[in-house]
This record gives sequence, structure tokens and C-alpha cells, in this order.
Amino acid sequence: MGPLNYKQGDMQNIPFIDDQGIYHPDYSSPLVPESIKLLKPVIRRDGDAFCILHGPAPEAGIFGCGDTPEEAMKDFQLDYEKHHRGKAQ
Repeated sequence: MGPLNYKQGDMQNIPFIDDQGIYHPDYSSPLVPESIKLLKPVIRRDGDAFCILHGPAPEAGIFGCGDTPEEAMKDFQLDYEKHHRGKAQ
């Protein structure tokens, strides 16, 4: 089997973690929560966890954290929904 030869754009829908510890999800995936697709926040590795912050601070913004990017995105979605419900009332 020969080496893999990818053209630019071939891997655009493959999630990956870059050299700076930033996770780049596949925004077209049905597994990516709507809040992530809408806000496109940075998903950053923080030690052994992945964390997502949209806003100035976790207490004042929308925040999610988890052992995997998927867990962090689910946690972020829950906080997004909590903030959304609070504004609707």
C-alpha cells in the first residue's frame, strides 16, 4: 500500500486537533450540537480536558468542559440552553 496523497480540501470535514490544542469539529456532522454550529466557539485542550467558552468568563458566558471534545460540546449545549431559557422568561 502506497503513501496517502491528500489534496487540499479532502480533509475539510474530518475533525482534528491542531498544534495549539484547538479542536476543529466537522460542522456538517449531525453529532455537533446546534450551539456549536451557530456560535463556532474555540474548543481548546486545557490539561486533560477540553473546554469551550463563549463570552468573557465561564460565569458570565456560555461554558462547557469535558474529557473529550464531544463531552465538552454536549456540556456547552446544556449551558447554551440554560442561558437561552433564562432570556426567554
